[in-house]
Amino acid sequence: MSVLGALLMVSAKRADVEFVPNLSICILVAIPVSLPVAFGSVTLFELIILVMLVYNAIGSPRRTHLEILYTLQRDGFLIFLSLFVLRLINLIFAVFGHDFSGSINGDQLTHAYSA
Repeated sequence: MSVLGALLMVSAKRADVEFVPNLSICILVAIPVSLPVAFGSVTLFELIILVMLVYNAIGSPRRTHLEILYTLQRDGFLIFLSLFVLRLINLIFAVFGHDFSGSINGDQLTHAYSA
């Protein structure tokens, strides 16, 4: 879902994408305004899933407190937690990331990576 959102944003803002021929990659030279919104919505969705998993584990009947951990493990809590952390990192970079527009070109980027 986030890959689709990223592809849609890149296609809508083609002027902000620059190809670096020496590295054979495309980079976003300006961060679109919609990028933090897209990452934020997916991050919020993951947070809601985590809250629902914890609520389900706490609300289900159990004999010991250790069964909460077994319920969380059975429901895939660690997978959703790791996805949430990765999406949160994407959101942080989208909000606080450096805008390269007008400050870097492909040759500068190539020299930075070859050093």
